[in-house]
Amino acid sequence: MPSRNRGGKGSRKTKGAKGGRRRSEYQRSSSKSVLSRLKENDPTLTIFRQNNKRIGRGKCGGENDPRLVEFFHALSSNTNVIKAELGGNFFGHTRIYSARGRLIQEQFAQSLAHHPSICEVYLWNNDISCWGAKQFAKALCENTTLKKLDLSMNNICDEGALALANAMKHNTTLEELNLYGNDISPVGCKAFVDVLRSKENVTAKKLNIGGQRRLLGFNKYESEINAVIASIHVERLIIHGELPNWDLYPAAFCRMASCCTLDSVYTLVRERADLIG
Repeated sequence: MPSRNRGGKGSRKTKGAKGGRRRSEYQRSSSKSVLSRLKENDPTLTIFRQNNKRIGRGKCGGENDPRLVEFFHALSSNTNVIKAELGGNFFGHTRIYSARGRLIQEQFAQSLAHHPSICEVYLWNNDISCWGAKQFAKALCENTTLKKLDLSMNNICDEGALALANAMKHNTTLEELNLYGNDISPVGCKAFVDVLRSKENVTAKKLNIGGQRRLLGFNKYESEINAVIASIHVERLIIHGELPNWDLYPAAFCRMASCCTLDSVYTLVRERADLIG
């Protein structure tokens, strides 16, 4: 009896192991299929989704996963992908070098600078850090297609935040930037407020800087960013002869109401509309 019990347990373990191997083989074949389509520039592959694949983690804890090199090489030359989702892959500090001898995230950032099709990039929880943030800031200064960039939960500190804020002065297409859950202090947050106040950036619609680890004095800047973005949107709508939806922009309405009456706002809208025809 004891031997049968041991055999039964062993057989169950073997079955589980086989099941685990089957799942692993399926995951590998699935990734390989996506990679092949990416390399072939498959026109039906417009969303490249590889979240939580841990492709930045090798068998020994983080070094030399060849898939990461292949994925980024293929993605950089693909012209059909419009959305890239690569969250939770931990490629920030893994020293995986491309054929050109550069860190892979630097290569991807550089290829993104002139990429013809990608509009959305999601890189949450990849340990990109300040160094990586500065690489993407350089890319934003030149990019003309990207509309959404998610760099949340990436250990980005003030140095990276300042670089990204400066990039927003030069970028003309980015509408949403997510920096939630990083390590940005009020100094870095204020840099974004200053850029928005100066109106050097004319495209930003949403900037998420919530959940920072350095909370002292932070809420003030988060509220200020929301108010400034709302005010800019309202002003743009009025300039183009459109009546803003005040329910969506209460902070902007409060600001405008403090310096002018609602009637004067309506008059301005009508005047602009007449000019536009």
